[in-house]
Amino acid sequence: MQTKKKWLVTSLLGFPLGMAISQSISIIISLVSTYFSGKVQYLAVPPSLAQSLDGELWAVCWQTFWAGMLGALFMACRVIWDKEEWSLLKRSLLYYLITVSATLLVAHLNQWVVFHLVSYVVFLFIYTVIFMLIWVITYLRSYFLMKRWNQKLSKL
Repeated sequence: MQTKKKWLVTSLLGFPLGMAISQSISIIISLVSTYFSGKVQYLAVPPSLAQSLDGELWAVCWQTFWAGMLGALFMACRVIWDKEEWSLLKRSLLYYLITVSATLLVAHLNQWVVFHLVSYVVFLFIYTVIFMLIWVITYLRSYFLMKRWNQKLSKL
């Protein structure tokens, strides 16, 4: 029961986190666009999404909802790392496959990527590189933390 409660609480916390990250990305994209184009504009959503949903307001609501769902899923998947009886490879692959699939779906729904094979391949490549960087940094951090704890325990 404790695992289900933890899963539910982390999922609920992930929804607003996903929304906040989505809005932050919109702001960053707008700032970069403004810097390079010289035209000050806020790009809340891809123009194609606003056009397909009959206006920017509906597109922002749509994108925010799906970004929140993606945040909830990422947080819900954190319980995978608690399965210590599984190998690190199994946990990593399962987490990667679930999150990359969901992210690709949300990217498609929000028109963050153009509906073209090359766009999806580039998206998957970028996602995989970022995932691997975060994984390696997290692994190294945990490794050195454990090493430090073991040194302290050996001195006792």
